[in-house]
Amino acid sequence: MANILILGTIRELMPADLPLGITAEEVDSLARLQAALEAKPSTLILTSPARLERERLAVEAWVKSGAKRRALLVAVCEAHEAEDALRRYPCLDDFLIRPVTPARLRLRLERSLDAINSRRVVQQLDDALARKSQELHELNKIGVALSAQRDIRKLLEMILSQSRAITAADAGSLYLVERGQDDETQTDDRLVFKLPQ
Repeated sequence: MANILILGTIRELMPADLPLGITAEEVDSLARLQAALEAKPSTLILTSPARLERERLAVEAWVKSGAKRRALLVAVCEAHEAEDALRRYPCLDDFLIRPVTPARLRLRLERSLDAINSRRVVQQLDDALARKSQELHELNKIGVALSAQRDIRKLLEMILSQSRAITAADAGSLYLVERGQDDETQTDDRLVFKLPQ
């Protein structure tokens, strides 16, 4: 399995051979790049500004759709082209100045994997925050219903169904404590099965 995907050819991007232990796969279009990424957990994509220009709109749309969670897009260019490339292609993550040496390529690959992992962690945290926000909203709805709902059966059903949704439970039951005659010892209190789902 390749460590690096090349949108274009290896020879147009680097004059030297790849470092030991690093492999690259060449693809000639964005569609083939997307297909190659399906089998990879994360990867570094190298390309040239000229290649990016050919499929600029498609690449930008692809990056906006979430490609950055699994890949890092890096342009290989001359020193005088670097700033212009970053300005013209906001979808780029970084650039490598020619000539690309094996040591610089290895370092860029290691940093790319760290960056992709960080993006995944941030995405997971964002998803967890969105879930917790939704759960808090649902709990607030229950709080409002406590004061507004007069039908105790409907209220208990809502409390149970929302509790199941928040805890991702397949089923649930609601038990109520029925107070007995003796308020001080509470020895005659009972737990009553009230509602199953």
